[in-house]
Amino acid sequence: MMHYVKLNLKSISLILLLLLLNRCIFFPGIGPQQGIEVFNNTDSILYVAYSFSDSLGNGNPLVLFEDVNIDSNEVHAYKHNYKKHKQSPCYRLDAYSYGGIGIPGRESLLLSCDANKLRLFFISESTMREKSWEEICTHQLYEKKLTLTRAELIEDDWIVVYE
Repeated sequence: MMHYVKLNLKSISLILLLLLLNRCIFFPGIGPQQGIEVFNNTDSILYVAYSFSDSLGNGNPLVLFEDVNIDSNEVHAYKHNYKKHKQSPCYRLDAYSYGGIGIPGRESLLLSCDANKLRLFFISESTMREKSWEEICTHQLYEKKLTLTRAELIEDDWIVVYE
């Protein structure tokens, strides 16, 4: 009986882990993402933006936290009676952790971009808190930019490590 309980706890833990990881690679209505996993091997919280040009643009603004609506049927599951809460977006990377950037059709998009290159922009949390997205883009306020080719991304199995 005890062996069955241990196995069950392992199964439940694995399922919960997969569900948590799934939020970064699946968006309702789009289906499973073919995104890019980014590992943050620093002691800083970072936000990751992507672009197919050499600079950050205003087109797809990053936010510190996302508003999430809770289905009215799910509100009763919470002790607090609220219908909205905030959560960290997938492109927010805690220190020594990883997240994902969902890019639907990632390979076909790379074929149509400038020289088949993707640029990743790493922005500090303090910059995100202190500056507007417009200021970040206007003054290109990022810590580091990585330029990756399609061949490099495929070779690394669409995984990027930030050191």
